[in-house]
Amino acid sequence: CNIYIGTLTFNPFAMKRFFPQEKVYIQFDITVDGNSKSFTLPRSEVRGLVMQAEVLGHESIMLHVDCTPDMTGEMLGVALTCRGELYGFQTIETSSQPQVFLIF
Repeated sequence: CNIYIGTLTFNPFAMKRFFPQEKVYIQFDITVDGNSKSFTLPRSEVRGLVMQAEVLGHESIMLHVDCTPDMTGEMLGVALTCRGELYGFQTIETSSQPQVFLIF
């Protein structure tokens, strides 16, 4: 699979002049290999989770998971795909504390 390395510019106040009635707005730009693309995200929600993947060699991924308290005990499905092919699937359960999973 390809691993893209580029830059990410995050500016949560960039859209204020276009959507002044919105309380939370996010615009970010991604540049990969000299090609740039801008995205505008919708307002953020109070409920959610954050997952960060860390590649460990060629066989494993360490997944860091943190969620809002109301999502404690939720079952999540984590799928590993490349070019449309499924290489692995695993379920994990969220906790009130940040967690680390070794998957695949």
